[in-house]
Amino acid sequence: MRTDAPVLARSPWNRVAVLSNRTLDDIVSRLPVPGVFVGGASGLEWRLPGGRRIGPGSASEALLAVKRQAVFPLLKEMASVPGVEIEDKRWSVAVHYRNAPPRSFRRRVSLLHRLRNRKGIKVFRGPEVVEVQLIGGGESPRG
Repeated sequence: MRTDAPVLARSPWNRVAVLSNRTLDDIVSRLPVPGVFVGGASGLEWRLPGGRRIGPGSASEALLAVKRQAVFPLLKEMASVPGVEIEDKRWSVAVHYRNAPPRSFRRRVSLLHRLRNRKGIKVFRGPEVVEVQLIGGGESPRG
């Protein structure tokens, strides 16, 4: 990952933030730049300049556990489709199907519809990937 964050963060007039759908620990390990606000899980988790961390709280953690338990059997079924890869990002899950053969199209679509119909789950489509957001919201990085 190439970034100009070090240059931007050195200026006292700039505030630099990097936001990713990856977990906070994953993105922090990829971006060892002091003075940068780092948001993981699409803004659910933040590391502020100076190292302080802000997360969604215990109620969101409990809700996440319930949603993961409800959704993971379906994701396991999706992972059994040849060429489909599941990337668990804790607060969300990416379902990559770029390597899935065309003959699996109907099965993939059926499974994705079942997933999309789950209450409280948001599904975002990208090129040959679907991002399944299990929890939304989060505190602002100033909180």
